[in-house]
Order: sequence, then C-alpha cells, then structure tokens
Amino acid sequence: MRLDAVLTLAASGEAPAGLETTGDWVFNATWTLLHVPCVAVPAGVGPRNLPVGVQLVAPRYSDAALLTVAGHITAAINVREAIRH
Repeated sequence: MRLDAVLTLAASGEAPAGLETTGDWVFNATWTLLHVPCVAVPAGVGPRNLPVGVQLVAPRYSDAALLTVAGHITAAINVREAIRH
C-alpha cells in the first residue's frame, strides 16, 4: 500500500497569541529528524478565535506531491467558511 500523505496534529491546540513565538515545535521534530516533508494547513479556529492547524507528512523527496495534497485538503476544509459560522 502506498500513501501520498499522513494527517497528523500540527500543534497541541490553537496558535499562540502574539508574535513572540510560533508555538511548540515538538509536533514536527520527528519529521525533521527523518528528513521527510511536512506542511501545516489551516483547519479552523479554536475557542480564542486563533488558528488551529493539521499537519500533512509525506515520504522523502515527495515535496511537490505533498504540496498538491495540501492544496486539496485546504480547499476541502474551507477554513474561511468555517470562520464565518
């Protein structure tokens, strides 16, 4: 079986408020150590109306394919519509 991407958590919750930090890197450390591509995509907003994301991970050297999958996932989630409700 071949997978184009695996969907994982991007963070433990909402994005942090402010610009002092980008958040906890622990959710992408494994992928960095394995030298595989990963990309976070918006998935909605949390209770404080800050962004929440998911992360897609793909096999090594499949960066372009991962970006294509990320585009499809982003379109399917349609975060702008979710924010309005």
